Amino acid sequence: MLTSQEFFETIVVPNNEAQHADTSSVRFAFNAIAAIDDYVGIWAHELRSAGRISITEECFRDDLARRSGPYRALRDMAFALKHGELSGKKARLVSRAGSLADQGAAFDPDTFSDAFATSGVICIEMDAGGAVEVWKMIEFAMEAITDLQNEVALVTPAGDAGADR
Repeated sequence: MLTSQEFFETIVVPNNEAQHADTSSVRFAFNAIAAIDDYVGIWAHELRSAGRISITEECFRDDLARRSGPYRALRDMAFALKHGELSGKKARLVSRAGSLADQGAAFDPDTFSDAFATSGVICIEMDAGGAVEVWKMIEFAMEAITDLQNEVALVTPAGDAGADR
């Protein structure tokens, strides 16, 4: 079984790099969103099993969502993609699977040379209005995840004071 760090390095990072290299691919966007969401769940379970955190996976996800609006949107998008539509009591930034959408070309290919990007970009349409490019949300969410990884690395498990330093 992969550790959370192995999952991060072999699944999350390559999927995010693929999505960033081709921001018009809905498949790459879906894979990157799912990989981030899966990673956070695996990581939370691993930390809890090791006694490094005492909160539930859901609380861990909620804490990260409070720290990072982009992660919150990606988490909500992942849940909506899995369930189709979210209608529970929890406030969501995104509640429909159809919110993952191609926003179309940024330039008219007949007007500009091939030097300009003319393919669409995959965005998440927010329930409150507006759309944000998936690659931007991933970039900011990954920063928040990295910050939390660094915080967790500074805290040693109970009873292991000084270990891993």
